[in-house]
Amino acid sequence: MPELSGLPLKAIVALLQDEVIVSDAERLQMTHNNVKMLQRHFQADTLPWIERMRHKEQGLQRRLLRVMRILEALEGKGCRLPLMKGEAELAEKLAAITRQLKGSGAELSRRVQNLLTICRVQNGLGGGSVYLPGSTKIHEQSLADMQETFGHAIWDDDFKFQILQRAGFDVPYFLKCKT
Repeated sequence: MPELSGLPLKAIVALLQDEVIVSDAERLQMTHNNVKMLQRHFQADTLPWIERMRHKEQGLQRRLLRVMRILEALEGKGCRLPLMKGEAELAEKLAAITRQLKGSGAELSRRVQNLLTICRVQNGLGGGSVYLPGSTKIHEQSLADMQETFGHAIWDDDFKFQILQRAGFDVPYFLKCKT
């Protein structure tokens, strides 16, 4: 075995490995200490800051709600200032979103009903594009995608229904009827 400055090669390799192990242990300890410090910082500074911001947000929401109630009361009494262009555009967008999210007369709900009707008609006609008044032309791929989605939803509901029945839950009659 060759020697370097009086030490055999195995001894030198062992010394280098020991130095690497010590260095790795020191870095690991330093990383561990940094993680502990960051955890303490997070608990001492960040979490309280998040809580303060949450309280501020709630306070701002309460104040905004109060201002909106005051404005609605003033508008109800006939006091109304003209909206600026940006405010009017925002009001239109909010009204459109509100219409879409509301109940059975909503545009979004109406679109879903149109698509369901189109699916039923499509199944009855054996394929092809369909045009119904008040709707837009629906392509076959859109219908196929929607039918697949509804199929998955129905399968999932049926699966959950079967689990409920096996578990002994009393399932209402109208849920037992399959269409």
